[in-house]
Amino acid sequence: MEVEAKLALTAPTSPHQIEALDWTPYQLGPRHDVQQHDTFFDTADLALSKTRHAVRLREGGVTMVVTLKGPGKVAAGVHEREELELPTAAPEPDGWPEEVRAQLRRLIGDQPIQRLLEVRNHRHTWALLHSGQTIGEVALDKGQIIANNRSEPMHELEIELKGGLAEGLVLLSQLVQQQLPAQPEDRSKFARGLALLGIGISEAE
Repeated sequence: MEVEAKLALTAPTSPHQIEALDWTPYQLGPRHDVQQHDTFFDTADLALSKTRHAVRLREGGVTMVVTLKGPGKVAAGVHEREELELPTAAPEPDGWPEEVRAQLRRLIGDQPIQRLLEVRNHRHTWALLHSGQTIGEVALDKGQIIANNRSEPMHELEIELKGGLAEGLVLLSQLVQQQLPAQPEDRSKFARGLALLGIGISEAE
């Protein structure tokens, strides 16, 4: 289960500003930077999206990762949804781990999937600490969502807690909003990409 708070940043926000926030009773660990390239796949007739699922290939880290996200719910920018995430050495669906391909067959049969949209993102991340223990992660994202030769800028903050404590995320989200020009973001990057394609399929139940 993935549980995270998303905040849209309504003014340019730097990593130094994130580090200067009062995170009490939490602290931030050292910063890590990565250039990410996400590609979302679907069938030609959007059969996977119609089941309220999304599959994403992420490049830019130590290894490629494929993630299958299920239907979820969202309230005040806190997103909850099932996900299956595994490393992969293959950029094409035929080479992805069998566990992911089996779930895709269950959802859409043997229909082939193709690239649908992409997200190019410069991500800064920090471990979120409490009493010296890592209890989550904070990520500052800035990039572009690209679909069918159209693009939309993306600038947001994501906060994830281990154990999926939605109540704690609401409090952390409020803490950030008191200090930054930010507001809850109920749309995922994938949903925003679908909107660029003129598609209004809901990801939530």
